Amino acid sequence: MLSTLEQLTSAKSKLQILLTKSINDDTLIQALTIELAAAKQANGPPFPKPGGPLQLDHHARCHKLAASFHELKSQCHIQEICLKNQEEIIQTFQDTIEDPSCDGILFSN
Repeated sequence: MLSTLEQLTSAKSKLQILLTKSINDDTLIQALTIELAAAKQANGPPFPKPGGPLQLDHHARCHKLAASFHELKSQCHIQEICLKNQEEIIQTFQDTIEDPSCDGILFSN
């Protein structure tokens, strides 16, 4: 039979195991809660906990999206200018082709 000291040591060891498992479970639950909130945030309104890590991630994504939008808007503006210049060049060629005083000049050898 086990002595009282051995029983106490065994009980203490088992209690320590339970405590460690409980801490691990709490950590796992917290991580899953954060993951769930991030998934909800990606599909819905911002995470309601102001100042939390997910809120910071949300703000960072918003800034990245705004920067991407600004970059795309700038590229669109540049392309619009290029298209306008090309339209002017095409119109100049069309006007030259239609000008009777230029007959034969463009296509002569």
